Amino acid sequence: MRFLPFLMLLMLINSYAQVDFNNYKTLQAKGDIPEDFKEYTYLKVASNAKNPIKGLSSAQKNMFLEGIHYSIDNILHSGYVVYGDEISDYVSQIAAKLLKDEPEILAKLRFYTIKSNSTNAFSTDQGIVFVTTGLIAQLANEAQLAMVLAHEISHFTEKHVLEGYKDKIKNRRTYRTIEELSQYSKEKELNADSLGIIMYKNAGYSINEVLPTFDVLMYSYLPFDEVEFPKDYFNTNKLFIPSSLFSDKQYPIKAIEDYDDSESSHPNIKKRKEEAEELVKSLNGWGKTASFLGQTNFEYIRKIARFESLRTDVLEQNFTDALYSLFILEKENPNSAYLKRMKAQLWLNLAIYKAENKGDKTTKKSKELEGESAQLHFLIRKLTKEGLTTLAIRQIYDLKKMYPNDEEISKVYANLIKQISNSKSFKLDTYSKKTFNEASLNFIQYTDSIKNAKPIEKVEETKTKSKYDKIKNKKNIDNDQNFDSTKFYLYGLSDVIQNKDFLDPFNLELETFKEKEKDDAAYTKLSKAEKKKWLASKKKTVDINELIIVEPIVQMKGPNGIDPTLSENYQIQLSNTIQEVSSDLNIKTYLIDRTSIKKTGTQIFNERSLLMNYLDQMTDVDNDNILTVDYQLLNTLKENYGTAKVMYTLVQNQVIIDFNPSMVMTSAIFLPISMVYMPMVLFNSQFTDVDIIILDLETSKIERDLSFYTKEKPTKLKIGAHMYHFFNSIKKK
Repeated sequence: MRFLPFLMLLMLINSYAQVDFNNYKTLQAKGDIPEDFKEYTYLKVASNAKNPIKGLSSAQKNMFLEGIHYSIDNILHSGYVVYGDEISDYVSQIAAKLLKDEPEILAKLRFYTIKSNSTNAFSTDQGIVFVTTGLIAQLANEAQLAMVLAHEISHFTEKHVLEGYKDKIKNRRTYRTIEELSQYSKEKELNADSLGIIMYKNAGYSINEVLPTFDVLMYSYLPFDEVEFPKDYFNTNKLFIPSSLFSDKQYPIKAIEDYDDSESSHPNIKKRKEEAEELVKSLNGWGKTASFLGQTNFEYIRKIARFESLRTDVLEQNFTDALYSLFILEKENPNSAYLKRMKAQLWLNLAIYKAENKGDKTTKKSKELEGESAQLHFLIRKLTKEGLTTLAIRQIYDLKKMYPNDEEISKVYANLIKQISNSKSFKLDTYSKKTFNEASLNFIQYTDSIKNAKPIEKVEETKTKSKYDKIKNKKNIDNDQNFDSTKFYLYGLSDVIQNKDFLDPFNLELETFKEKEKDDAAYTKLSKAEKKKWLASKKKTVDINELIIVEPIVQMKGPNGIDPTLSENYQIQLSNTIQEVSSDLNIKTYLIDRTSIKKTGTQIFNERSLLMNYLDQMTDVDNDNILTVDYQLLNTLKENYGTAKVMYTLVQNQVIIDFNPSMVMTSAIFLPISMVYMPMVLFNSQFTDVDIIILDLETSKIERDLSFYTKEKPTKLKIGAHMYHFFNSIKKK
């Protein structure tokens, strides 16, 4: 038995060696699929409903079970949860250390990772403990993670989710989601702190990491490290950005321990630290280590989490935060091709958002700035469209030269050229063929020559120039006397605008854009009938005989919110209908839903997660020049299935009962009217919205979409008819 810790450590080292940070790919689930991910929610509820819960009526128990299972299953199948991965395994090893003397509790727990930049961990009544990559990215060592885990395990052992639910129904509050049920009272939070500290101490961890863990939580809203961002970071012999574009202010960190917690479920950090400090002083027999699995292994796991943090920020359009994270990560990984790809994507995205006047969404306002990342936010916000576009071109062009054979960077480069060629604000002829240093030096020499020139020579030179020469001269950026240091960006692409590899595709895209403008201008002059005919002639035909179908999302809403059981039954029915209709029309479909996941396992689970992340990213933007953050993984998926077409379906049904007061009174008096009126109102209270889209993984464009609205339940016959019409319209003839 004395060799067991060594064997565990060896297993961890071997599993970690599989991660390639130079060609990083997002965390994916590994191994056998756990039972938590297999069954539908209604089956879990039915299974648990057989056992009574002390203190709850049958109705209250069912509401509690539906609430916790439906909320947890939404998280499990969100596309952001992984199991059996490096982080989940590492967390499980620490939990085993904390519960070394309580194997029966450990046996009830399962540990999964959520790919989220929220600094969080939470436990559930079912024994699931979630830990976010955002939390791991912020920690300094294993002991701090052990402290957080001990706290969450204590919530589970004390049944705080259930007890919190009981407290709330006593106050006539019927919260059902896990987020609401996990908002414990201050008393329960302090109780979990105390029990967690004792568990942590008994595992042999150091006393020195107890209080610093609370500091981690307090400052967790900041980036995962505080590194000064140099004002000359972007400067090269080709590009110069004046330091005046950065702020001359320092941005102090505003977090305080003794914040007002009167409206919060958690006590403030000061109270928690004070209670913890008192308890720590009263306990003896503390261990001396902050790491049983080794600091090197912890830093490896944290590195994975920090790479995930970058990906998450790109996915969620937090581009400036991502740029700062990338700046930190590149210090330790200067040769990572993955980071270069993310850098290319980031600059393309920033240029697109700035061009579309959405740049403010990716940066913080002045009053929100704190810490070292503030300088980068200040710069990106202050740059003009032309300035930021120039910086994006410079960065992506240099990356393309550095990695000429990288498919993803080449795709970003092509999309950038398409983006700027379709923009009226980007004018190639306004850029100088000189660098900033060359132009400024020439300007100095020119001014010196003017000072030393004879007046008569100056007059004679002026007379030789025509009016038109003078006008052209004033517009010529390469004329020495026209140097303007405030327009630094015009001197940042001197080599780019003279390079055939840039000019040829740019001019080609420019011609395409001009043709489109001509078509648009011609269209506006047409009559209504002519426009209809013109649109019909231009309508793109979609010929699809193979299709990946992601599990439909069905939300059946009643007076008390979403009905999980009804929603899942309709979801299964809809999946079956889709398969039947596509089969009748000889369209080959690959359905990725919970049933196929249960049959096939982890590979299908990972594919669905990727496709759901892809949908989340693409529906948040309205520009098909933006690349998916998982470009390479989705390329592999496309090759495996032999099609790039992916179909998503959302069905939302709601019951809205709208009684007319006068008719209700009349019905109460005249029974025959009541027998007609009441069923009629109930029959017309159903409202259903159906949205279907087909996205192309290769182009990120919507190939076909359909939306319809009915005042009835989404019956198999009704939905089937619409599905038949939709599939028939895309079928390859």
